[in-house]
Amino acid sequence: MEKKLSKFDLNNNQIPNKASFEFAHMVASELHDDFRKQFKEASWEYIKDKKFVSLLKANELPNNIRLHNGQYQMDIVHSTYDELSPDLQYESKEFGQCAADLVIRNQEVKTGLTEEQVGDEIHKKWLTIYPYLKGDPFYDLPFKILPKNIQNRLLNKYKIANSVAEQLKEQGKALQNIQKQNGPEIEM
Repeated sequence: MEKKLSKFDLNNNQIPNKASFEFAHMVASELHDDFRKQFKEASWEYIKDKKFVSLLKANELPNNIRLHNGQYQMDIVHSTYDELSPDLQYESKEFGQCAADLVIRNQEVKTGLTEEQVGDEIHKKWLTIYPYLKGDPFYDLPFKILPKNIQNRLLNKYKIANSVAEQLKEQGKALQNIQKQNGPEIEM
């Protein structure tokens, strides 16, 4: 039997089919923090956002930004999500919106979404974020036959979004006055 994902009762007659910007932003930030935990050493990425670069002063750079071969780079491991340039926020932002939307959408389905349904949606997002994976015999597969470690990594994005929703509920903050509904929790 397929595992059902935990649900939240939004206590609202009009359930949005898109997560709010604030909720998706919080999820994106948590996803970036989860990424950062995997690394100890710096990971320098080129900053492509011209507006962000135009605000930098070469002689007054913060520790997480450097000038390398005439181009600015940012250490994405030692930078919070909010410190990242918009182009370097892209991956976390896209996955954050997708996972947050799935938490909201899970409310619309009376029986709850299955792991496979959630995994399929996040996997589709993964393939749009990384178009070079399209057609790859190892990654461009149906979610249910992906290697288990990849499935778990993708499902973890939903788990993080669900955790953010739970934190909001505990803090009494609005995600449409989120309240946990009795039901099975996802086990990962």
